[in-house]
Amino acid sequence: MPKTVSKSHVLRLGAACLLTAVLVSGCAHRATVSAWTPAQIEVSGMQKLAVIGFSGEHGQTVVSALNSRLRDSEFYTLVDRRELNSIQWASATDNTRGLLSLDDISAARAAGIDGLLVGDVIEYRCKEQPVPQKGRTWGRASKADAQPSKERNDESPPGSAGHKRQRQATVTVAFRLLDVQTGKIRASRQISRSASHEITDRPNGTPTSSEILETLARQCVDEFVTTLAPHQSAERVKLAVPAPFQAGCTLVLNGNEFAVRGRWEEAITAWEHAIARNPENDAALFNLSIAHANRQDFTRAETFAMRAMNVRQKAAYEAGLQRIRQQASAFDQTLQQRRDLTSASFSKYEMRR
Repeated sequence: MPKTVSKSHVLRLGAACLLTAVLVSGCAHRATVSAWTPAQIEVSGMQKLAVIGFSGEHGQTVVSALNSRLRDSEFYTLVDRRELNSIQWASATDNTRGLLSLDDISAARAAGIDGLLVGDVIEYRCKEQPVPQKGRTWGRASKADAQPSKERNDESPPGSAGHKRQRQATVTVAFRLLDVQTGKIRASRQISRSASHEITDRPNGTPTSSEILETLARQCVDEFVTTLAPHQSAERVKLAVPAPFQAGCTLVLNGNEFAVRGRWEEAITAWEHAIARNPENDAALFNLSIAHANRQDFTRAETFAMRAMNVRQKAAYEAGLQRIRQQASAFDQTLQQRRDLTSASFSKYEMRR
């Protein structure tokens, strides 16, 4: 007599087959984690800064963006420029470009300023030009033009509604951080950002030239501030996928789905349950290392990564361990920079957001 197969057994078998198909297809789970990057300059002795000015017609745009970005970083103490009216920044056409007079530096020192931010807006332009139409030369009549036809759908001439134009915008800014105590330039960078896209006479919400230029100016400022201050950035990492039919497989995949959605606490719970069921589930171990690194708990992160490598040697696990160690080093540098800046302890708890 043939053996009777229960409906629940068939469902479990079908689910297992579906899971195997997903795993074999190489469907990768990627989650977003945060990592700290230290300032690229020596920050000791630079607690109080003042943004003095940027030469050029649009210098005030850069000044405003730089003040706003530095406040957001919560790393330096900013002094209002209006408190330092006696200090004047030399224009780009001056022979003293990039420098301040000794009187200006003395005034800043007397005001308790550690660093002065100055610079020049070298380029700030946006231009438009018509996009050439295929098979059409404007300004010259063709035989088809001389013979009107109801079926012919002519292109609109330049300037007419719906005509395409190419908009190109560029912003270039030179930044300098002057050390008030030494009178030397501590940081200097020239940063350029560009944008190019097609627009029509019916833009349907297309940003204006002014809006595009302001965005590019902010991008220049953002990049320079990463030189001056530690910052967090988002990274995409690949989560480990368990072997088919491995004990705890479904729990690992559930955890992966939670992590992809940014629900890390639920992801950690799922992976911990997978390990409770199967202590040698290398995918769960490795994913826990990613989760704890995201919490800046690098000791536990390294422990889980090494446990995963002890179970299964994979290049991805070795690379993950190396990434954790680099993140830990960068985080420690960031902590040290804050201590150097404030001459006071700055706990890891305060850095976690």
